[in-house]
Amino acid sequence: MAITDANYRTLTTFVRNARRYLRVGGRMLVFFGTSGDLGYLKQLLAEEGYAHEVLATREVVKTGYGWITTRTE
Repeated sequence: MAITDANYRTLTTFVRNARRYLRVGGRMLVFFGTSGDLGYLKQLLAEEGYAHEVLATREVVKTGYGWITTRTE
């Protein structure tokens, strides 16, 4: 799912409704770019009672119309 809508409506709806589809102990895998509001994502997860951890990070350098990715960990 790509989240590019105003005020993160899609992300907010997804996180707030995820419990309906997750088993107890179930997990979500969320990819979130640094151009987004990471603070909002963390706040939203906390408000909904989810623990979270960063599994991996990558630095992405935009060049022209393509993307070059560099693994940093």
